[in-house]
Amino acid sequence: MVRWDVFSNIAGSTIIEFQARVDSMPAGGQIINTASVEWTSLPGDYSDPQSPYNPLSYERFYDPASPVDVYGIQASVPLRVSRVELPDTGFAPYRVTVLEPQPAEKNYRVYSDLWLEIPTLGVSADIVGVPLQDGDWDVSWLNGSVGWLDSTAFPTWKGNSVLTAHVYDATGDPGLFYNLSRLKWGDQVIVHLYGQVYRYEVREVLSVLPNSSAPLRHEEKPWLTLLTCQGYNPKDGNYALRLAVRAVLLSIDDTPVGGSGR
Repeated sequence: MVRWDVFSNIAGSTIIEFQARVDSMPAGGQIINTASVEWTSLPGDYSDPQSPYNPLSYERFYDPASPVDVYGIQASVPLRVSRVELPDTGFAPYRVTVLEPQPAEKNYRVYSDLWLEIPTLGVSADIVGVPLQDGDWDVSWLNGSVGWLDSTAFPTWKGNSVLTAHVYDATGDPGLFYNLSRLKWGDQVIVHLYGQVYRYEVREVLSVLPNSSAPLRHEEKPWLTLLTCQGYNPKDGNYALRLAVRAVLLSIDDTPVGGSGR
């Protein structure tokens, strides 16, 4: 609820904007959002009749639930919800997968000094930007890089930055995030960017379905979500789950001279 003790706009119409977050779509795919506004031209709370001699003296007070003096306005706004599938970050184990050439529209963005370090796993790799195309991130050509999923928060910024890498790469060998499940509470995950060291600590490890939005959920503080595939099924050649490791930013340091380069 938002309240103004004094609402001073007398020059014309007023637009009140607000944001709504959709966590899930109900059956039928329809969402109805209702906003109510009530006001009085007198100071204080005048929800009771203003005079004991006139029990109908509500004319200076508007109650949206009242059946009389209805000043309400209704409007409809179309809401388009894109169902984003978590990326397929794994190939068949111990089998070579032949990849088509990477299309130009799916080229990854390369950054001059952005890389990920996971000391516990011995991981050190460049971070590249993976574009979102028609609700899908195609990470097929990551090879030995970590992919930042475009439309999530840029690494080190406030919000949830989602980084992904292969559990098995196209050669059938274990990928960068093969041992991601070994991470636990308190393990460090480090992002290096332009001479600064951003130290995150693991707070959550979870397995989710490929269509889950949990790993993509917004955060107010800087978080990292490390994402890869889990649960390969040789019968259909797919991974049943996604493994997500979530870490929160705790400190920012300058890179020491002669320090932690790759």
